[in-house]
Amino acid sequence: MGKQTEGQSCASGWNYFSNKCYYYNGSNRVNFNTAVTSCTNIGAALTKITSEEENNFVTDLAKQDGLRQEEYFWIGLSRDSNDDGNFGPWKWSDGSEFQDTDYQKWNTNEPQDIEGCAKIRGSTEWYGFRCAKNTATSNNPQINNNKTISNA
Repeated sequence: MGKQTEGQSCASGWNYFSNKCYYYNGSNRVNFNTAVTSCTNIGAALTKITSEEENNFVTDLAKQDGLRQEEYFWIGLSRDSNDDGNFGPWKWSDGSEFQDTDYQKWNTNEPQDIEGCAKIRGSTEWYGFRCAKNTATSNNPQINNNKTISNA
């Protein structure tokens, strides 16, 4: 999870990077909707990743909490499915539509058509994943003044 901050100070347990404070909690494996709710309950949202540096930072943060190379955590990228099972466009947790020109680090052959949520592997690549599956979570919650949080 993350939150925008003035200056470079973050609350205890949070980590500063590029004007945001990040929080990662890898103690629970939850599905995407539960992760979103957990962030919302503290005024936050899943992480929107906008650069290679930020991608590496949140992955390193998760690894410091014990995430292994082959494990995953949620990020704030998902898409809704309609009644016939087709997916709409990818959107970030802040509601902005994911653009082809946005920073991205999809692994080869990702995302697949049957997947509606995104996660990062400990090796920093992005993967599409079924939202109902339980995995760790990286939250980039928006708390007061666009604050960002990372929660696994």
